[in-house]
Amino acid sequence: MEDPDRSKAIASTPPDLRVSTQEREAAVETLQAAYTRGQLQETELDERIRSALNAKVQSDLSSLLSDLPVPVAPLSSPLQNPSKKREAPTKLMVHGGTVQKTGAWRVPSAVNGLVYKGTLVLDFRSAVITSAETIIKLAVYKGHAEIIVPRGYRVETKGLAYKGSWNDETGGGSPDGPVIVLKGVAYKAKVTIREADTKVGDEFSR
Repeated sequence: MEDPDRSKAIASTPPDLRVSTQEREAAVETLQAAYTRGQLQETELDERIRSALNAKVQSDLSSLLSDLPVPVAPLSSPLQNPSKKREAPTKLMVHGGTVQKTGAWRVPSAVNGLVYKGTLVLDFRSAVITSAETIIKLAVYKGHAEIIVPRGYRVETKGLAYKGSWNDETGGGSPDGPVIVLKGVAYKAKVTIREADTKVGDEFSR
């Protein structure tokens, strides 16, 4: 069922306004969900993702989503404690290049990564962890994502691969160690989670 208020807002948006990176990412997520529901074929998904990531104005995106149902946001639970809400996810977008997070980088409690024909490397060996549990959500299309954790980290994976691979090469970790929850989808892509010693400087696997 479509949200009439949202539909009205989209219809009233001037089509020549420039789109933001966040709007491109949201469009890709909508396309991914439509593919999962069987509303798009593989070739359509490829074409629309490429077009969404290269979109410049509102009309570029609206033409890609106009024949798809508008998702309705779930109602928030009245029992939810606002003081316990997670911080907003940090978003990483890779389009045809390479992004590496290495060294003593600050790791938020949630990270969303979108990779299209590129490579994303998240190296936790010297990272500054800010939460006992870190949730990483990945959408990788025709690219590669590599997650490197020190020995002792506990990794929980909930990934799906469509004509690609999602490999957890870790050894289970320590029950008391930091937790990395990794979920998402690899479409004609490769996602690898591996352990390494805490020494920084090892060559990344490709």
